[in-house]
This record gives sequence, structure tokens and C-alpha cells, in this order.
Amino acid sequence: YMYRDRLTLLFQGADKIIGVSQSVVNLFKQNEFSTQQVDVIYNGIEPKRVLCSNPRDIRAELSAKNTDFVLLYIGSLIPRKSVHQLLYALDKLKNDYQVKLAIVGSGCEEAKLTQLVNRLSLNDKVKFFSATDKVSELYSSNADCFISVPSEEVFGLTLAEASIAKLAIITSNIPGIDEIYTDKENALL
Repeated sequence: YMYRDRLTLLFQGADKIIGVSQSVVNLFKQNEFSTQQVDVIYNGIEPKRVLCSNPRDIRAELSAKNTDFVLLYIGSLIPRKSVHQLLYALDKLKNDYQVKLAIVGSGCEEAKLTQLVNRLSLNDKVKFFSATDKVSELYSSNADCFISVPSEEVFGLTLAEASIAKLAIITSNIPGIDEIYTDKENALL
């Protein structure tokens, strides 16, 4: 909740405040909730949402060769998710590495990201897929890695879901995410 919303919803009158990560409750504590008890209850994950017995062949949908490294992104196409950074990184790699990127989602940045793919000549490396409720087919797919590089995140639900599907993780080293992952231990931050 934005600060204005917290005030109008009378959060300050609550006996106890619960956040989904330590980074969220730290923000609460430093800004206005110094007298209330503040705790963390992390988001739960339903394994059925993640695991699937008939996964999609994402490699085929990307026309990936056996030697291609396939990255999967699932999430909103909004500024704080920094999907444009993935595209710039892929542009730097395209001449030296065989990498493909599947971007699954929708949002206000979709048109800009599509234009950026065209401008960087990444059409043979990147494919956009519509947002779907059938994410288990994607998490359980034959992608090599899950990638998400947000500039800010309160928990990183898609990252945690991808971990349950046993996908390797590449993500940002920022508050919220650093509570779930340790660099080079269970993710590349």
C-alpha cells in the first residue's frame, strides 16, 4: 500500500501490521508504525500452480536449437520489472552466445518492449507470449533458466514459483529478493 493509502485506510490504528517480506515491514517501521507490532508472513505457494504433468515445449515455440540457452520470464510488463534491461543484456550477448528469451505477460510497457526488440534486431532471439493462468505449463517447460531483474520487489513470487519447478534463477540483488536467495548459492543475483 502506498503511504497515502495506509493513512486513509487507518493502518495507524491497527494493533498489528503484517508484511510479506522483511523489506516491507522495515519500510513500515521506519515510516509510521513504530508503536505497533510488525511481523512478516511470507507468501504461500500452491505447488499445483507451478508443477504440471504436460508442460509446454517452450524450446520449440522459440525455434531454439539444442545448443541454445533458453531463458523464461513470467510477469508484468511494467517499468519496475525492468524487462528492457533483459533485452539490452541479450543484445550484448547475441553475437557471442546462443540465447533465446520467452517473455510471458502483459502490461503498459508491452508496446515499448516490442519496439525495443525490433530496434535491437532481436526478433529471432525473443518471443512474447500473452499472459496466461496456465503458468504451470511454462514453469514445468524445458526452459534452462528463469530470469527476472526488477528494480524493486516486495517478495518475488514468480521467482519462488520457478524455484519449486527446479529452474535455475537469475535475478536482482535487491531487498525482498535477497530474503529468498543467496548469490551463487541458490540463484545468480
